[in-house]
Amino acid sequence: MRFTNEENLLLSSSGFVKQREYWLNKLSGYTDRTEIPSTRLKETRSTLEKGKVDIDIPPAVSQELIKLGKGSNLSIYIFLLSVLKT
Repeated sequence: MRFTNEENLLLSSSGFVKQREYWLNKLSGYTDRTEIPSTRLKETRSTLEKGKVDIDIPPAVSQELIKLGKGSNLSIYIFLLSVLKT
């Protein structure tokens, strides 16, 4: 419940609205779709295989990733997922 309250506060903040408008304008010309896996995959486009990938991240790199993600309001999982998909 705490997360949804924080999320609602974030979504209604003027800073978020400005950032959202900026990125909508900045990315308005892009038509590419991402291939981020979801729980509802379309049967015709399903080329993803379920699995697990284990990686070792050195402590120094881990600390830098945490610093990098601090101001973004993204979980470290979502942040790393976006890095892996680029």
